[in-house]
Amino acid sequence: MQFEAPIQADRGFFFFATTGLAGLWGFVLHAEGNLRGPSVHAFENFIYGAPPMAPLLFPNLMVLGIIALWQLRTNST
Repeated sequence: MQFEAPIQADRGFFFFATTGLAGLWGFVLHAEGNLRGPSVHAFENFIYGAPPMAPLLFPNLMVLGIIALWQLRTNST
């Protein structure tokens, strides 16, 4: 089976873009949950509640994955 880099890279770009959007949406949901949390003070909700920066790992991985796919596409042509 022959590997077709441009076709696989296009699918990868779509996958990584979806992953990045999911990470940004997770950030919004975590921050919103902390703003509406059980405590009166928003600061305590951010300290003890859902970590809003944790979902931002996915956009970081998206950037690394797109760099790898770009390198794969550049080397295959």
